Amino acid sequence: METVFSKQLQMLRKQSGITQEQLADKLGVTAQAVSKWENGSYPDGDLLPKIADIFDVSIDNLYGRGEERCSFEQQVLNHMRAIADSNQDFSAEWMKNYLNIIWAMQLTAWRECRYYYDLPDFKDSNGTVASECTCNTGVTYMRLNKDFRYFTFIEQPESFAKQFSDIDKLSELFRFLGDKMNIKVVMYLLSLDNGEVVSASTIAIHLGYPKEKIEKALQYLLSINSTNKEVLEISVLRPDNHTEKVYGVRNFMPEMIVLLTGAFAVLNQPHGYQTSVNNRDYPFFDRKDMSFIKVGEKNEEK
Repeated sequence: METVFSKQLQMLRKQSGITQEQLADKLGVTAQAVSKWENGSYPDGDLLPKIADIFDVSIDNLYGRGEERCSFEQQVLNHMRAIADSNQDFSAEWMKNYLNIIWAMQLTAWRECRYYYDLPDFKDSNGTVASECTCNTGVTYMRLNKDFRYFTFIEQPESFAKQFSDIDKLSELFRFLGDKMNIKVVMYLLSLDNGEVVSASTIAIHLGYPKEKIEKALQYLLSINSTNKEVLEISVLRPDNHTEKVYGVRNFMPEMIVLLTGAFAVLNQPHGYQTSVNNRDYPFFDRKDMSFIKVGEKNEEK
């Protein structure tokens, strides 16, 4: 006969995504014992605290009393929301907790790791130290050095290669970045505050390049996306009733920083790993999806 306890135990176990056998292993009992508990019998009283700890609930909750257990995702949201609500300037603490949560997720891929430990304090002098996990459905990568930490999450879609099928636009972007002046223009723009604007002439003076070349670089950046541009162009009316173009950035849009960080990752590949888990069985790209590069055919530059 089902009891409140048996219903709660079954619900908590299924919500946690573990089998009766896995729960039994954690408790040091047989799977048959767990099955009996879910069908009306009760465990020894000494096991109740351990069962409650496994499901992160109170013992009262095992008997249907107290607050219902919320999902892990809701617990994370509640935790981060409490930080955001605690004070006006919560950004530093929020980012620190966000980093710790990401690090905890990285540790879960390492089967031998059973307990959370703080992010190691790697210095830049160690060379890049990373944590990565690759599987058939995606990739995570985390640079751990304290001087510059970043995290990448890629959920691999079907026909992954087709996401990069516009070779013309890709090659145009890389050609643009192949000019040192253009990279300097991008970095200069990233030094502007929100609402701060600058003319091509001013950039030319600061960087030591012809104004015409600076304007060409700015126009390319403006052409990349027709809406929600990271780079802004504004017309300013001068005393002689002529207008002058000035430029700014929406510094809440991080695409250019993401681009530079990706380049940094390629140029500073890991010297070592804190955790490295590779469960991939396939290449990232499937050649049958890559007709746009004429795989197996001779390509001629136009």
